Amino acid sequence: MRNMAYVVEVSEVEPIEGCDKIQLIHNAQNGYAVIGSKNVKVGDHLVYFEVDSILPEVPAFEFLRARSYKPALNGFLVKAMKMRGKYSNGLLMPLSELGLSEKYDKIGKDLTDVLKVGKYEPAEDAAPVENKLPVWKKRVKGFLMHYPCTRWLGKILFIKVKVSGDFPVHLIAKSDEENIQNHKDWYEKYKDELCYVTTKMEGQSVTILVDPKTKKFGMYNRNSYANPTVQAFVKEKGYEKILKGLKTWYAVQGEFCAPSVQKGTRKNGSHFYVYTVKNLDTGQELAFGEMIEFCDKNGFEHVPVLYANEKLCDVFASVEAMQEFTEHQWFQPGDEELKNFDDRDNNFNKTGKHRQEGIVVRGMDLSWSFKVKSNEYQLAGL
Repeated sequence: MRNMAYVVEVSEVEPIEGCDKIQLIHNAQNGYAVIGSKNVKVGDHLVYFEVDSILPEVPAFEFLRARSYKPALNGFLVKAMKMRGKYSNGLLMPLSELGLSEKYDKIGKDLTDVLKVGKYEPAEDAAPVENKLPVWKKRVKGFLMHYPCTRWLGKILFIKVKVSGDFPVHLIAKSDEENIQNHKDWYEKYKDELCYVTTKMEGQSVTILVDPKTKKFGMYNRNSYANPTVQAFVKEKGYEKILKGLKTWYAVQGEFCAPSVQKGTRKNGSHFYVYTVKNLDTGQELAFGEMIEFCDKNGFEHVPVLYANEKLCDVFASVEAMQEFTEHQWFQPGDEELKNFDDRDNNFNKTGKHRQEGIVVRGMDLSWSFKVKSNEYQLAGL
């Protein structure tokens, strides 16, 4: 899991019109701004909690209960928000309010484990621990977790640490692109390199492969063996026969989009959009052109490509330009062609359309990649 909580230094504070007690706070370690107290000043050291952090039930976070407590997560979920036209991504808190001594006051220090911060995962990607409980135990757990006076007992009896399960990390890594805002220096580092840009699809991560040693076919979600919906889809498409019929063993990774996943916003049926193909004999991922050719030849769909084989700086002039582009992208639900719409076009018609989740940018040589997520998409709770 990536760092979800770490120490940052305030680099700039920005007033919010009409607000006397709060301001927009920027830090030097990432590109996110957070709405916080007027008492914070430039140079202060604070703990930054990333969006989708799950904070434990301890007194320090009780002020979040009214708006952020999620019983199903047994903690407080940090989400993006917008106020007076300003985006707030994450949470900032002084080390002293978290009970942390000066020994933790080091810029960039990871406090994820120290503060017992978790990372939110959509239900579709979570390990299916709940399904192993009998119905009567699920009911007992639900009762105990519902009431504050019995919640402690529910945790002792039923809450277990989630594990990776069956995912074959020895064959292929789990997909978890970093957000460009977490690495502000990456743009300057890669701006003169060739890249390709794809649409970030709203679904669940799925990996299918044939193990070169055992010759067994496997299909997986992010944390465990694939759920029944994915299994049925993979069987219907005949992917096992396809991969076993090739002369080389491959792992194919992509986004599974279906009516039952992420509210089925695409409304175009069930699809597996491939973004990574790895040759398991050589241990190398297929380059962009090879991946497209593999998909076309073997009956796979690949993620929609917006740009390819262009310098990053020729596509986007800055990190801010990437974010701005992402905020204006839409799609038409039910569209099989996955056409991309930009609401800055003069002939754009918003009726019936839906915001895109974001984009993914990868180097043509596959040595680097990152994602850019739409703030408006996140605010809509999609």
